[in-house]
Amino acid sequence: MTISDRVRIKDVRVLSDNWTTLKTTTFEYRRANGEWQTQHRETNERD
Repeated sequence: MTISDRVRIKDVRVLSDNWTTLKTTTFEYRRANGEWQTQHRETNERD
């Protein structure tokens, strides 16, 4: 099973667009037992 089979992006929102772009991403991750788990991450995007 590839990573693209295990992750489904549900939402991406820009929180701030100043020196860097701060985003929050909501995604579903398929666990080894087949259960889908919703997770949230904040990321900084640098140029």
